[in-house]
Amino acid sequence: MMLPNDFSSLVRISLAWQRMNAAAAQTIVSRMGLLARGTLSPAEAMSMWVEKPVAFTRGWQGAAMAFAHGRGVSAIIEAGLAPVAARAGSNARRLNRPRRR
Repeated sequence: MMLPNDFSSLVRISLAWQRMNAAAAQTIVSRMGLLARGTLSPAEAMSMWVEKPVAFTRGWQGAAMAFAHGRGVSAIIEAGLAPVAARAGSNARRLNRPRRR
């Protein structure tokens, strides 16, 4: 098994992974609250299903391109994680903005 070759890369990847997991959990809690209150919009419900395959496909594509260009292990991992982490973060920010009444 190949691992990132320096400690700073390992820490950077670990922190990105943790931020992504926290954002995903925050998004799930927010969406389940909307669902429980009956205020989940059809667009948000569709987004819950459609966004995941797109983000994961972009992640796989990014990782494959990094590998094809001969990048290091940490760069490959980061390229694969970036689209999924970006989507999770943007969802968490969007769903946790104060609502106008």
